[in-house]
Amino acid sequence: MFWAAGFSAAAMMISIVMVWQSWGWKSLPGCGAGSGCDEVSASRWARVGRFPVAGGGAMVYGGMLVCELFVGGTMGAAGGIAGEIGGIGGSLWMGLACMAAIALSAGVWFSSLQLFVIRRFCFYCMLTHGCGVASAVLVWVAWKHSARKPDEAISPAVFVGVAAMVGLAAGQILIRPKTYVVEHTPELSKETVSQSAIAVIAPAASGTNLSQASRKVELIGGQVVFDAERFPLIGSRDTKFLIADMLDYTCEHCRQVYPLLRQAIEHFDGELSVTILCTPQEDMFAPGMPVDPRYVNGHAFAHLSLAVWRENPRRFEEFHHWLLETGWRYSLETARGMAVDFVGELTLERALRDGNIKQSLDESMALYYQSDAGRLPKLLLPKAMVWGKVDSIDKLIWILEKELRGVDVSDRPA
Repeated sequence: MFWAAGFSAAAMMISIVMVWQSWGWKSLPGCGAGSGCDEVSASRWARVGRFPVAGGGAMVYGGMLVCELFVGGTMGAAGGIAGEIGGIGGSLWMGLACMAAIALSAGVWFSSLQLFVIRRFCFYCMLTHGCGVASAVLVWVAWKHSARKPDEAISPAVFVGVAAMVGLAAGQILIRPKTYVVEHTPELSKETVSQSAIAVIAPAASGTNLSQASRKVELIGGQVVFDAERFPLIGSRDTKFLIADMLDYTCEHCRQVYPLLRQAIEHFDGELSVTILCTPQEDMFAPGMPVDPRYVNGHAFAHLSLAVWRENPRRFEEFHHWLLETGWRYSLETARGMAVDFVGELTLERALRDGNIKQSLDESMALYYQSDAGRLPKLLLPKAMVWGKVDSIDKLIWILEKELRGVDVSDRPA
């Protein structure tokens, strides 16, 4: 039984770390933006309502660990204390059978979701379920061979465990959890950044002379400062409210949020504009690591977008819209041909060779890492940061009204 306890301990510890990550803290290795881990943990199936399923997993695996240690002996050292404590041994077996049924059912349910629904795999999730299933199987083997098995049949306990898992699955189907996080004045990373970075902990550390900025923008409580003239903009530079949108043209959630942002701009009736910060996920993979095929050409799309903006700012929004709506589906050659239609071939060639485009992209990426990386899209507001998928215009307007205008938040949309 001690091998089973070892698998339960491993599953419990991984679950605790995944809860830690789900609350917006440091990402696990290999769980950066665009990874399978990120996609799975950002999906609706990672929670029941607001509660991360990893939290429930940690409690189940922890309970299995305690019961296995007490029942102990049949899979490891001879003996064990379960036979010495009378009826408690029977209760432990019943509880263990129930939790083992939950662990086994959870392994089947969540692995099936990753395979057939999300179609991405989280290494840590699969490792957790693998350990949980292994522990459950060893519990079954121990039950079959134990000389101290209780008189009560364990079938009712198994039924209760499976029923509990069916209830959880039903809750996930019926309850749509919040898939975004609003962080107020988060503590940004204090790692050293290049002098060209637009994200600064202390404004004096930036190489940009912000005192000469055409429009100095301070976001996240003044922890991020930049000149609005250095980046593309949707809307007017003279609006009352200016926020920033970190995006990747190959990012599915970024494409879903974009039309909501356009509706929000209309809702604010000339008072809101959005700075566009291109942060291609293709550039987030470590050197030598294979790039997820979904994010290939993200870097090149960003270069084309910035080139169109520099050469023909008035048509940037049109090109930006095309890339997010349909352009990302096409080849790089098709996107380049569209950019030529916007600014001309010679002009585009000159713009792509311009070092300012690379600098703008480097500055956007610096801001992404300064804000502790994480999921895209990310919206930077005057006193907060929103990351993840905001899935309705009502929710986005509620967030912006609250953060920008300070309106009553009692009528929060479901």
